[in-house]
Amino acid sequence: MNNERTTESLEAHGASRLFFVREGMKMLPSERNTKAMERKVRSAAAQRFGRGKTRPFFEHGHWWIEVPDFYDPSYDAIYSVVDAEPGIGETGLDFEPVFRFRIW
Repeated sequence: MNNERTTESLEAHGASRLFFVREGMKMLPSERNTKAMERKVRSAAAQRFGRGKTRPFFEHGHWWIEVPDFYDPSYDAIYSVVDAEPGIGETGLDFEPVFRFRIW
């Protein structure tokens, strides 16, 4: 497929140039919005944070997880789901803290 034609076509539909940097590159597992990936995220979260009030969600082409803050239950924390080797258990995933917010 002609890359220039593809670029022109996608730009005509509002896609940004940033999208094209990854064209032809393999997607990372944490970039896939599938039920199987959601199960892996839930499994890794259960192993890392314990079973309970974890809430995984897919947004902006990436998996995230919201969990109650470990030290202060009046706060929640958002973690980015990242691909890691070996990762948590055999999931190939890990978590990076991104944001902490107070629950009203």
